[in-house]
Amino acid sequence: MKNSPLISVILPVYNAEKYLKACIESLLCQSFQNFELIVVDDASTDESIALVEAFDDSRILLVENEQNRGPAFRMNQGIALAKGSFIARMDADDLAMPQRLERQYTFFQQHPDYALLGTDMEFFGASNHWFPLKHYTYYDHESLKIRAFFYTPLAQPSIMARASIFQHFQYREDFYTAEDYHLFVRILDQYKASNLKEQLVRYRLHDQNISKLKKGETLARLAEVYALKFELEGIKIVEEDFKTHLLIPPANYSDLSFEEMKRIESWLLRLFDILIEEKGYDAEKLKAVFAEVWYRVGERAKVHGWKAYKAYKNSALFAYHQHYFRSPVSLLLRCIIAKIRALSRRTILSHV
Repeated sequence: MKNSPLISVILPVYNAEKYLKACIESLLCQSFQNFELIVVDDASTDESIALVEAFDDSRILLVENEQNRGPAFRMNQGIALAKGSFIARMDADDLAMPQRLERQYTFFQQHPDYALLGTDMEFFGASNHWFPLKHYTYYDHESLKIRAFFYTPLAQPSIMARASIFQHFQYREDFYTAEDYHLFVRILDQYKASNLKEQLVRYRLHDQNISKLKKGETLARLAEVYALKFELEGIKIVEEDFKTHLLIPPANYSDLSFEEMKRIESWLLRLFDILIEEKGYDAEKLKAVFAEVWYRVGERAKVHGWKAYKAYKNSALFAYHQHYFRSPVSLLLRCIIAKIRALSRRTILSHV
């Protein structure tokens, strides 16, 4: 490239031959053309490298490696090579909408005080069957800081940041499967971040998503991220409350007992008061995030049927539901279906 690119897109790759071509094509077709694409291969054993080499585009820089070190290490390797003033992240199994880079670059030009930016996403399946499922998030900095108490506040495949931010913070290899969450918590503590209200990335759902393959590791790393978050916020949390907080993340992928649901309810109500009275968070923004968290808790307790739904609906936390887009009726149906399935399994087992 004759001139230095304004944006460096970093694409870590490991055995991604199934989806890599479509991913790269979605980037090369961007409306914003002044970028470089740094493809960092993590010692792939399939045809990933050959697929990259088949593209005849001077914006592509392929970095080959002989040792597998993981996505965090390869992201940092790409960051060190980046020439752009902004760095965007992309995952090899996802797709970028044509205006993704343009929209994010324009935001930074209009908001010089922001350091990190994500977008909404749309989910689709491995067979390219489009699901009517969209990823909705929060858009202002304070809401993202609140959501970071429970879930990652930005979608990693959608992020762009000022190069200086990535160079200063970087990814931590020892937080594998939660390195993005850990990075965002550290950045949000010092700099402003936001999400765009557009689905500018299509996130592919398939059985090989790292978060699905490494559930145990993810939960262990989440505990460390939570501990860091509370520390940075200056909130002292006792061991029993911290154990309850660890029941909240969806990475648990397990049903909640009814007693666990009630424990979480009690803790959420107390945490809500702490964040208002001691930390001065905006009440309306807290309500929006806590409405989401309480709904998700209800989903994970749905196996208890009407009992779980009644506890969800009768909680003081339900008063915040108007701030969340999902319908309580949807949760009621999930609870009924889950209970019927549980009873059916018991009936089958009793006859075995």
